[in-house]
Amino acid sequence: MSFIKDIMFKVWKNITSNSQPIFIMAHMRSGSSLLEHILSSNEEIFGAGEQSRVYNTYDDLKKGELFIRRVNKRLFKPCKYIADQVLHKKFTPNLDFIRSNSIKVVFLIRTPAETISSIEKLGGPYGVNEIEEFSSSEYYINRLEYLVNLSTKIPKDNQIVITYKELVSETDNTLKKLTAFLDLKTSLKKEYNIKKTTGKLGDTSKNIKAGTIIKTNRRSIEIDEAIKAKLDASYKETCLLLRTKN
Repeated sequence: MSFIKDIMFKVWKNITSNSQPIFIMAHMRSGSSLLEHILSSNEEIFGAGEQSRVYNTYDDLKKGELFIRRVNKRLFKPCKYIADQVLHKKFTPNLDFIRSNSIKVVFLIRTPAETISSIEKLGGPYGVNEIEEFSSSEYYINRLEYLVNLSTKIPKDNQIVITYKELVSETDNTLKKLTAFLDLKTSLKKEYNIKKTTGKLGDTSKNIKAGTIIKTNRRSIEIDEAIKAKLDASYKETCLLLRTKN
């Protein structure tokens, strides 16, 4: 059965039209599921939520695309982009691979207070490492460092950075920037489609099922002052470095 699937995949890979990958490179609870829904509601972009897939070869990209096309029942329909959200470094172990495959990267980051509170509400960071446990703050800082490092490896024209605050509070301007970055024929909108994977892959909260951007007023948890200062400094430095690159 596996042999037959491999043959079918190779045939499909060779006859399907080429679509450029978009990676939402972000951290947990950054709003990446919201952004993925907005992107994949545009007719030129196909997506199916957070795949948690390791991308290390060209076939990995095509297998991710095949999954997305099967979910959307658009196995052969041409599209400009295929979108996925990547929140852990283990899913992109080779940074040069991202550069060499002309992947469009949207960096998305959120303030530490909102992020840590949301992660802790889930019970802590998951999917980081199967052996060693990380605290929410360690995960956040390590992830931001990784994103900054990644930004130095890829061409300027293939990356853009936005914050969660910009996405929900400066929506029109932010979506206009993303539309221009991706050179889309139709502008991105704050309203988005609900799909089979909504609430199942990625964000499982009820807010993601709203079908539009909504602002939340979640109460932040108490964070040690020394840790908070370190987190805030990491966020500000990351914003500065990513915007300098862009």
